[in-house]
Amino acid sequence: MDNAKLQNYKDQVQGKIDNLLAEFADGKLNREQFHALYERYNAQMEFAEKSVSGAHIAADGGTVVIRDKFMGKAQGLIIVSNDSGNVIETLGTFGVAMTTVLPVLADFTREWREGHVVDRVVRKAGDDQWLLFVAGRYTTVVTVFKNEPSAYQTQVIQRMHTEFEDANSTLFKKRGNVDATQLVYPFHSFVTRSLKG
Repeated sequence: MDNAKLQNYKDQVQGKIDNLLAEFADGKLNREQFHALYERYNAQMEFAEKSVSGAHIAADGGTVVIRDKFMGKAQGLIIVSNDSGNVIETLGTFGVAMTTVLPVLADFTREWREGHVVDRVVRKAGDDQWLLFVAGRYTTVVTVFKNEPSAYQTQVIQRMHTEFEDANSTLFKKRGNVDATQLVYPFHSFVTRSLKG
């Protein structure tokens, strides 16, 4: 497929994802339907993004082993409310002390409350652990990776975070405590696949 066709395919898949987010936000889908469809569309999106960027894995077995050994692998993430500072949900295993996370979260919250655009931040948290902080309108997501995440992986988490907030916007707009059991989690499949890999 040439780049124009790949970009067109990517745009079509993004349109499907946008429709899915709107359908859940409007109450037309339940959580199980959302997660099943999102996983399908997200796999298509990842194929399209990797193809458009020209990403590929070398056929050389040794190269594949080295790439895999040092590749960032999402181990878990926490979703924190920007309003309250409370953890809404934990996915996977978040094995980093909150004393490491809280200073960066405090900076994010201060910047957010002052109306500044907060960019994603990647920080080393241990020998082979890295943290990715991504802020949104309602929440901040902190993802712990084994090994440093690539720019592509940070973009995927950022995209999924935006989709998380869009799909759940109706619930977030109500203010107050959000019931985590009512939310949908686009990054669930990313963490699950990363843990299996």
